Amino acid sequence: MNLHPSLVFLAGLGIILLGAELVLRGAARIAVLLGVKPVIIGLTIVSVGTSMPELAVGITAVVDGLGPLAVGNIAGTNILVILGITCIAAPHGVAVSRDVLWFDLPLAAAVAIACYPVFRSDRMVSRKEGIAFVLSYLVYLGTLVFLRA
Repeated sequence: MNLHPSLVFLAGLGIILLGAELVLRGAARIAVLLGVKPVIIGLTIVSVGTSMPELAVGITAVVDGLGPLAVGNIAGTNILVILGITCIAAPHGVAVSRDVLWFDLPLAAAVAIACYPVFRSDRMVSRKEGIAFVLSYLVYLGTLVFLRA
């Protein structure tokens, strides 16, 4: 059975939206059950969960030989658009905690700046650099869980 690509796209989008709703509700329940600050759940479970579709697209694109699609997918979901649209949708804005303002956001900016030379070198991100990115994220998660929980 051959479905029209736009139908497949719309079905996938619907599934992603449903999954986002389920992730959000589940994460909120976990935060309440564990007595953990919602921002910690947001920076860990929710951020990883919401990155899964991007990861799936990225891996599929690389396996299919479409590396630029993988990079475009990741670069296209930047903080300016996502945070901007979220704030537009919020009637009274979005509160930012002191920890996020003074640690997480500057760290995100520093990471983006630090990535630039990696992306420019040979115009390729190597497996070793990918491992360094993942290990850096795990250190960040450890910092969140053990120092700020």
